[in-house]
Amino acid sequence: MFNFLLTAAWQIAIFWAALQIFFSMQVIETATVFIDKPALCTFLQQPVTDGHCRFTGRFEGTLRSTWTASPDPDLPIKFELMEKVPGMIYDPKDWHMAGGTAAVVALGAVTLGLSTAGIWISFLVTRRRLKKDKAHI
Repeated sequence: MFNFLLTAAWQIAIFWAALQIFFSMQVIETATVFIDKPALCTFLQQPVTDGHCRFTGRFEGTLRSTWTASPDPDLPIKFELMEKVPGMIYDPKDWHMAGGTAAVVALGAVTLGLSTAGIWISFLVTRRRLKKDKAHI
């Protein structure tokens, strides 16, 4: 039973880590979001209307499932939107994965390999335990 729980926990951890890495690989070159923090709107020099503003910039995913925004790709200024963004307006052509197709395939291969390794190790442990029990009979 413990072996099964350990294997299930391993699978969940691998899947969770892969999703976090996948999210952090996302890049949207030009997107517009609504920001509901007037102080941030003022800092970004955006007009505040009814307590919110529209911000357009470049967005990159992070490992914390948040977005890092940059108002101008040529400027080294970035800030992180800590709350979940309710929605983004962007052209799907502006969305891509950092590293391209090769990085996504590599992430999938590593995820599959680690997932399979967990199952294989569980199998070997069970087989060894059965052989040990059979030898004592």
